[in-house]
Amino acid sequence: LSLILVTKKYSNVACFLPDGNVVQPKDLLYKKDLVILRSRFRPVTNLNTDMINSGLALFKKANNLDESQVMIIGEITLNNLSIQENDINIQDFLDRAEMLCSLGYPVLITNFPEHYELTRFLKSCKPKKLGIILGVMNLLEILDLSKYNNPISELLLQFGNLFSQEVKFLAYPYQPNHEGPIYNSKTIDINPNVKNLYQFLIDNELILDIENYNADNLKIFSNEIIEKIKRNEEGWEQFVPEPVANLIKEKCLFDYPCEIESSRVKSTGYIFKVDRD
Repeated sequence: LSLILVTKKYSNVACFLPDGNVVQPKDLLYKKDLVILRSRFRPVTNLNTDMINSGLALFKKANNLDESQVMIIGEITLNNLSIQENDINIQDFLDRAEMLCSLGYPVLITNFPEHYELTRFLKSCKPKKLGIILGVMNLLEILDLSKYNNPISELLLQFGNLFSQEVKFLAYPYQPNHEGPIYNSKTIDINPNVKNLYQFLIDNELILDIENYNADNLKIFSNEIIEKIKRNEEGWEQFVPEPVANLIKEKCLFDYPCEIESSRVKSTGYIFKVDRD
């Protein structure tokens, strides 16, 4: 029900604890040191967990914190280009949330397509320090002038909402293919029109490169893992955390070829048609 409220835009955020209970986001996030990873998590892979672990290590080091002081959150946005506007698979989002919860992470499901909208909401919850883990390619997307109608004013507005003394962006490297160069925030090709502004963010450590990552995980691509799961290709389990693999098998997620109890199909196997009118 909380998620349906988000799909119908009566609320912008649904927040789930690892035990599956719903909580008000501001009650959970207030005065916390937060590390957020936003991703599709379809499925949750070893790449995602490496992003969390290496991003957390960098965040603690940059802010002189110990792990007990930091809360890790997974965030999934409903506003994804792969989702038809009036055809939202509620169960798919709940399954992805359950995968994250099985690893002990609270989950936010939001209506925020833009990174600055998420950051603005999180800052309204009054956290102490905030670290947002982003792939390097997401940084390039933010800096892509072609996506803005008025590039100068809109980009400055984005940056004003994204960056502050309390917020650090933790950049996870990117390898376009299974082999080849690995790009970080300092080696990606930046549009000359925004290069000086971008360098200002680097120089002031508002963007930090994650360095202690597992390079093997850069070869994990979610779409390829989904295809392996559908075919039940031998060894697909090695690319996802064990609790996630168990959930996929138990609940036949992502078209995993197995049979599922009819009682679960009746109780939870819904696809909701959302009439926003």
